[in-house]
This record gives sequence, structure tokens and C-alpha cells, in this order.
Amino acid sequence: MKNPRGHVEDKTLKKVIQDKGIGTDATRAKLINDLIDRGYVRREGKDGKYLVTTSQGRDLVNIIENELLKSVELTADWEYKLEKIAAGEISKDDFMKDVIKFLIRSIEEIKDYY
Repeated sequence: MKNPRGHVEDKTLKKVIQDKGIGTDATRAKLINDLIDRGYVRREGKDGKYLVTTSQGRDLVNIIENELLKSVELTADWEYKLEKIAAGEISKDDFMKDVIKFLIRSIEEIKDYY
């Protein structure tokens, strides 16, 4: 997301993503192409300027009950922690352990749903 500040309430996280957004232009482009290739969004409008979700994309979002997993705040928090890692203020290993724990819990929630 190029300008996600309006989706983040935490002031520290807003500051982290203020000038750069989330990810890089290259990673955003790859992510958009992956979403299109998988049928979750499609391009519309002149020159394919607009991205529109497909029913498959909306279904995917709707089955994920964990709101944090779908939030801009989570990604902004991870960006913040990556900056802290780069500055030597937190450990990469601790960050990765936390991410893995979060993902395992999230996957278990989805599996339990089905």
C-alpha cells in the first residue's frame, strides 16, 4: 500500500509508514500481479488503472476471521520492527519467532473453522 496512514490508528506506526508506505514499488507490483494471477482481483478502467476484487477475492477475505491478520496495522507493526532490527534495537530471531507463533495461531484458527 502506497499510502496506508488512514488505516492505522497507532501514532508510532503512522510515523513509520508516513513517507514510504508499506513495502516497495517492486514488492507491491509483484503482490498485485500475484493477486491478479490467482483470480482475487482484476484490472478495470482505462489502461487497467483500477483494481477490483473478484468474488473469489472477497470470499477469501471473508473466511479469515482474525481481523489482525487482515489489517494494515499488522504490516505497519512488522515494518516498524524491521526498522528496529536494522538499527540493532531488537533481535531478528525474536522477531521471526513472534511472526512464526502468530502465523501458526492464525493457521490453526482457519483450520479449526473448517
